[in-house]
Amino acid sequence: MRAGLLVWLCSENWNAPVVSIGFGETDGNLWRLTCGGAAMTGATIAALSLLPAFARNILRLVDYRKNAYEITVGVAMGLLGWIAAQLHLRVFDKLYLWWGSQKRLLGRKDSQS
Repeated sequence: MRAGLLVWLCSENWNAPVVSIGFGETDGNLWRLTCGGAAMTGATIAALSLLPAFARNILRLVDYRKNAYEITVGVAMGLLGWIAAQLHLRVFDKLYLWWGSQKRLLGRKDSQS
């Protein structure tokens, strides 16, 4: 019952922001997590958590040398590295560029000079 209600709520509010972070920008949000993005993240995590069970059955048929644990760890490490890179590019890199922009630096009155 609750899962169905959650699915309905996310489908009705697919583009509604859940979390929104802006670093001094007045024209829009620098980064926002929508209900649809959160639902897709949850579905991806659920699918990846089932990966070892499916991988074991496939590896029995193929007789691959690596076991399911090693494959799952490799996929998880690649996914975590991709998430860290995207976080850096989408949040920290834009924050760094905003922090050192000429418009922001020249607009500030420097009391030391």
